[in-house]
Amino acid sequence: MNNTNATILEVVLPTPVRRRFDYLLPDDWQLSTANLRGSRVLVPFGNSERLAIIIKVKHQSELDINKLKPCLQILDKQPLLDSNILKLASWASTYYHYSLGAICFKMLPTLYRTQLSAAVKQQKFWTVGLIKPDLESLKRAPKQRLCYDLIASSKAGLSPAELKSSGISSSQLSKLNQAGFIQEEFREAQPQQINLDKKPAPPLTDEQVSAISQTQLDRFKIHLLDGITGSGKTEVYLQLIQKVLAKGKQILVLVPEIGLTPQLVRRFQQRLQFPIGLLHSGLNNQQRLENWTMTVKGQYQILIGTRSALFTPMEKLGLIIIDEEHDPSFKQSQGWQYSARDLALVRARDLNIPIVLGTATPSLETLQHALDGRYVHLKLRQRPGSAKVADLLTLDIRKLPIEQGLSKPLIDNIARHLTAGNQVIIFLNRRGYAPVLMCHDCGWMANCKRCETSYTLHQSPEHLLCHHCNGSRSVPQLCPDCQSENITAVGVGTERVEGLLREKFPDFPLVRIDRDSTRRKDSMKKYIEDINSGKYKILIGTQMLSKGHHFPDVSLVAIIDMDGALFSADFRAAEKFGQLLTQVAGRAGRAEKKGTVMLQTHHPDHPQLQTLLNKGYANFAKQLLTERKQCLWPPFSFLAMFRAEASYRENPRRFLQQLADFARKNLDPNEPISILGPIEAPMPRRAGKYRCQLLFQSSSRQSLQKLLRLVIFHLESKKTAKTVRWSLDVDPLEMF
Repeated sequence: MNNTNATILEVVLPTPVRRRFDYLLPDDWQLSTANLRGSRVLVPFGNSERLAIIIKVKHQSELDINKLKPCLQILDKQPLLDSNILKLASWASTYYHYSLGAICFKMLPTLYRTQLSAAVKQQKFWTVGLIKPDLESLKRAPKQRLCYDLIASSKAGLSPAELKSSGISSSQLSKLNQAGFIQEEFREAQPQQINLDKKPAPPLTDEQVSAISQTQLDRFKIHLLDGITGSGKTEVYLQLIQKVLAKGKQILVLVPEIGLTPQLVRRFQQRLQFPIGLLHSGLNNQQRLENWTMTVKGQYQILIGTRSALFTPMEKLGLIIIDEEHDPSFKQSQGWQYSARDLALVRARDLNIPIVLGTATPSLETLQHALDGRYVHLKLRQRPGSAKVADLLTLDIRKLPIEQGLSKPLIDNIARHLTAGNQVIIFLNRRGYAPVLMCHDCGWMANCKRCETSYTLHQSPEHLLCHHCNGSRSVPQLCPDCQSENITAVGVGTERVEGLLREKFPDFPLVRIDRDSTRRKDSMKKYIEDINSGKYKILIGTQMLSKGHHFPDVSLVAIIDMDGALFSADFRAAEKFGQLLTQVAGRAGRAEKKGTVMLQTHHPDHPQLQTLLNKGYANFAKQLLTERKQCLWPPFSFLAMFRAEASYRENPRRFLQQLADFARKNLDPNEPISILGPIEAPMPRRAGKYRCQLLFQSSSRQSLQKLLRLVIFHLESKKTAKTVRWSLDVDPLEMF
């Protein structure tokens, strides 16, 4: 170790390389080193210049001081990542065995990752002008009078977006500006003012009162808010948030998908009358930077966002809420494969603040922790007021004629509910028109050439699309193998069901909600508003419709084609099936109207289905936990999955076999670890790459982590690791 009077910056770069690098801070810069940690710095790296994050400021290095290069530029006046976020990044790097530099940059807004100078743009605000108008004369122009009154009532002025939301047009602004009654100002973005009438709190149920009183807000404690759909979990959130706001603290709310945010934000704003920051992929990079910056400055006391919002520095953070904690969307599926839910627990622990995990269908890991007493288990088993849990019925479709996926009894029930003036949901978790296109004469199937799967047939416009690599092609008019014209669409997707229901019920407005129909910005928000206004009577959709939405006029939920989940090889399939079915069913009967759920199935007597229908999700989940314990699957063991892919079929298996041989050779026989594989991935070829996987399983998390450290160190020094693309998934959710 070489000591020096010089200041040395220890930095990390956004590369797969997990090591840290030392650079000199030039003496003549005369910078205070107190606030450098967590700032970006420009450094020479090889033959290029790279962005890096300062992790440590020190006066010693393991390298010869004379060989250290000076950094080129400190890019930030204040650190972008505070000490808590850096601590979280370091923990994540160790646990997930991923580059600390890559993690730190993933935690930043996109513009800070890609630009040397990223700043919040100046925005326009309208304020009162130098000339005071004759308000009597403005009576003849009521819109201008309203516009002026709105601006005059705001000390900071109003943005064009805020005025537009109040029905003010650009022409009205222009006329007032020309008269000198209002004027433009440009400054950094400010939180938008709330223009919604305050909505009072509803009466609380005894269960809600109990849940709120049991939540410990003065220290770190994990609370599972386990409430059936429609039981008032959001009301519990609001009550807790009000308590935390009263202490001058900030609140972070994580949701699994951006489709949940509009409804949640409106309800929060109506009750709390606080501006709310948003961070999700539906915003552009500049909007995300603005909202991130305002949150960091404390201008937003409430932040609602998806996965990556967790990494926003919040100096006064006092409560974290994870809504729909069971949702797999909280797990990043590529690159750094982290669980936002699990990292939120770590962040709450480090800050000594409470965290609430809310769901109607707890993940089995979370439920087991609650049953063991590690989490405070808060239960809501009743819906408030006169709302009742929907009747859940199976519809045995064996021997029944099926038309485009729907049986006649189901179509008759849809008609009955529509005629009564209600809304209905048709749930099918498969987008497109049909999952298979095949020749009825010779059996040819339209398969993707880059993946070992079939194309999905889509319409409007008609084309074939691979849902795995996004490859597409036109629909052939003749069979490529036998030249037959007898090409048939096999199976049912949301588009096909949409066509049938438009034909059957032409007088009832219909909307389809899936990834294809909601690609445009804010389209999901608009659909939800239109559904709640009664514009649409028939709602067809995938699981996007199942997640936390409140549709008071829905009296029937019809679920079609979920039988496949009952026979999956994935040990998590039954859990996912139970969660999805319960969540979808929860969209019915959420207000005054009695709800009914109808499940079309060829297997009405399946034991897991019977348990779920007759005993509810709580007992269903406990039965699954018993099975998991017998088989030593999570939460009674811990998993890590190595995946490898390459252009040549033999390379991934050979690579993982060598890795498995190394691990077995260096494994202490007393360690409770099993190494399973390698085997081909469920889809052996995807996007032109051949894929294999290797599973490590252990009853000891510590033993598993110890072996993973050894294996990763071996891989980083192994040249053959560069012949394949490999990844490590700790605590994988997708197995088969």
